[in-house]
This record gives sequence, C-alpha cells and structure tokens, in this order.
Amino acid sequence: MLLKFNSTKGKHDAVIQLPESKSISNRYLILKHLFNSKTILKGLSQSRDTQLLKTALELNKDCYWFEDGATPMRFFLAYAAARNMPCKIEGTPGLSKRSNLPLTQALSAAGAIFSFEGREGYLPIVIEKGLQHTSQIHISRELSSQFVSALMLVSPLLSGVVHLYLHGPANSEPYIQMTKKCMQNFGISSKWNPESNCISIHSEGFLAPAEVQIETDWSSASYFYSLVACYPEFTIQLQGLKFSGMQGDEIAAKLFAHFGVKSEIQPDGILLQNIGEMDSEIEIDFTNCIDLAPAIICCSAYLNASVQFKGIHNLVYKESNRLEALQANLKQFGVEIIQKEKHWELKYEEVPVKKEYSIQTFNDHRIAMAMSIFAMRGNLNLDETESVVKSFPGFWSALGTCNFELSKNGA
Repeated sequence: MLLKFNSTKGKHDAVIQLPESKSISNRYLILKHLFNSKTILKGLSQSRDTQLLKTALELNKDCYWFEDGATPMRFFLAYAAARNMPCKIEGTPGLSKRSNLPLTQALSAAGAIFSFEGREGYLPIVIEKGLQHTSQIHISRELSSQFVSALMLVSPLLSGVVHLYLHGPANSEPYIQMTKKCMQNFGISSKWNPESNCISIHSEGFLAPAEVQIETDWSSASYFYSLVACYPEFTIQLQGLKFSGMQGDEIAAKLFAHFGVKSEIQPDGILLQNIGEMDSEIEIDFTNCIDLAPAIICCSAYLNASVQFKGIHNLVYKESNRLEALQANLKQFGVEIIQKEKHWELKYEEVPVKKEYSIQTFNDHRIAMAMSIFAMRGNLNLDETESVVKSFPGFWSALGTCNFELSKNGA
C-alpha cells in the first residue's frame, strides 16, 4: 500500500475520534467476568486485542487462539488457571516467541499445572490443572507489568486477601496503577507497600457497578501529537480525550511539549497546536511509558532533534523487536539509533531525498503508525497496513482527515 501526503489539500485543521483504551477495556472485561456480573462496559474498545479477549471470555472451548495479542492472552491465561479451566492457548508465531515464563512460574507455584509443546513458558500452553486457593504469590515484573496485572485481576478467585510480591526492576508501573484503579471501581481495594514491594489485595468488598465508561486512548493520541510536532501548520482536535490520571500515557502531553506542541483542554477533548518553541536539548525516560517510544523516536528523527532516550530496552520484547524495526526503517532517512553507556541517542547523516520509501512494519501496529509521519518526506510503500487493527482500527481513516491518502500501489 502507498501512503501519500498532500500539503496543498484543503485546511490543516482536523477533528480526530480516537479509539477507546484497550488497556482499560481488557481489565474491565476480566473484572466483569470474575463473578459473571451484568456490568455494562460503555465504549468497549473495538481493537482486535479487546475483541479477542471478549470472545474468549464468552466461550467455553478446549482451545483458544489469541493471534498476536499478548495482553489478552496473558490476562486470559491467569483467568483460566484461576477458574480451573483446562484448555490449550495458542497464537501466531510472533506471539509464540514472547515469553510468559514469569507468569507460568508464579501460577505453578500456586498449584497450577501446565504443559508446553515447546519451551517452558512459551505458547502453545496447555492448562492441565488450575490454581489452589492461596494468599501469597511471587512474580517477576522485569519483563512485563502485564504479568503483575494478570495476577492482580484474578486475585479475588484465590483468597479474600492476596499478597503479591514483586521482584526485579520496575517497568511500566502506571499500568499496575491502572489495574488498581479499575479494581477499585469494582470494590476491590489494594495497598502497595514500596518497602516490601508487596501489593495486598482485599476482595471482600467486591461489588460490580451497573456500568463503567471506557476512556479514550492516550497511546493512540501520540501519533497525532507527533504529526503536529512535525507539521506546525496542523491544528488537531482529539475528540473525547481527557486528563484523568487513569492512563500513564497521558504524560504524552508533557513529553511532546518539548517538541513545541501545546495541549489545550476543551469541553469535548484536547486541542493540539504547534507553538514553535522546541527545546534544544531533550531527555526522555520511557521506563513508565514504553508504548510512547515509537512515536516520539520517529518524531525526533523527523525533526533532527537532539534527544537522549532512556528506558527503551524493553522495546525488544514487544510485537516486534521495535529497536531493530525502528533502526531498519529510519536508516533510509539518514537516522541511526546509537546506544551509549546510560542512554540512547540519534545520529544523523545526509542522504539523498527520494520520492518513495519502503517501510517494513514487521506486522507491528505501533511501527506502522509511528512511521506514517514520514509520508510528509516522500510517499511510503508500506508492506502491510492491517496490523493497526490491534489497537486503532480506524487509524488510516483518521489519518485521511489530515490530508494523507492510503491507496494500492499504482492506483
């Protein structure tokens, strides 16, 4: 597919309807099904990840297929083990390369029994026996915070009070805080003791609400922040987006302010404008907002910005090795990601300008969306465009309102 940008077409004002948060949707789906509640989830995400989890929770099967959805698969793995649901869990080759060992080890220590067709902790995974009631679980959080959230969500099925001990370096802690807040809305209180790295979860107060409203997704907003940063003529209204403290990625507003983007709160969303005041030296730590990294790295590369990045080591554990994917694509624009002793930075060299560039998405939604801004340099020949349905099914249509056009090659 060919992505083009027309700088002379119409106005540069756009109103974008972002998708609802799949992260919040997935957490509420598990909570809703814990005790078969009738809670209405208003604005449930239409992302593939959320729909995969929704389907799995509504069916009773011997085998479940999660395509490339790590979060729904991991949440369901913990849920099925806690429910004592013997079954087989599978996914695409890409998902089968992603380790779940910290989660299966934690569940096994609590009495679950698994078998693996390949390496321990990797798909396909067969649940042979579910968990026993337990009040203590230990889990490594170094690889992913998803394992911690998965165990937190199913804790009401394990005991009245569960003490979850976290081990290893912290990553993406705002997602754990998101899980705490979602659980609190269902009457499940928790307390995080930073000294012992223990989360104590009290389930006695479980009370399913009549309905909950899913928030608009901040991770998806990052691609339009990037667009405004790179093309100052654009003014974009992000419909329904708000600051609530639920999503850690709302820090995007603060981070993109370094690139001159002003976020103006309005009654029906947030208005993005480029005020032309970009910082000369920028430092960004992605430890707690790793999903923002592709958009910000691509934005920095487009602007030839001097930026130091920290906390991007976990990019290698995502849908693709995102460090390698970004390196491969940015190279043709004369940009290289260099690792230093304590950070990464971008190195620039002059390369001939071309009318068309080839983009490999590595079947990764965030790579496809983050690289889209480079259509303003030249037409982008994308090797695929379907991966965005994982989180933002309407992305290409939304980009179309910003004077981009996606068409078949040669059309």
